[in-house]
Amino acid sequence: MPIPSLPGYRFSDPARKPGLGPAEMGLIFDRLMKRLGYDKYYVQGGDWGSLIGSNMATLFPDRKHVYRKYNFL
Repeated sequence: MPIPSLPGYRFSDPARKPGLGPAEMGLIFDRLMKRLGYDKYYVQGGDWGSLIGSNMATLFPDRKHVYRKYNFL
């Protein structure tokens, strides 16, 4: 189960240039999943992950099975 760390959080270095928002991160995570050999996948996110997952569900509706959002704000 791939669990990527967001740029600038936990074990990841910060972005090197501005403009890396939720949609761009969704593109990066989709590429990661394809490179790992996953054609379809589940997406779950809370806080920033809910925004990224929402963008992934919109941009790649044919690749995801389920999108789960955990953002109660």
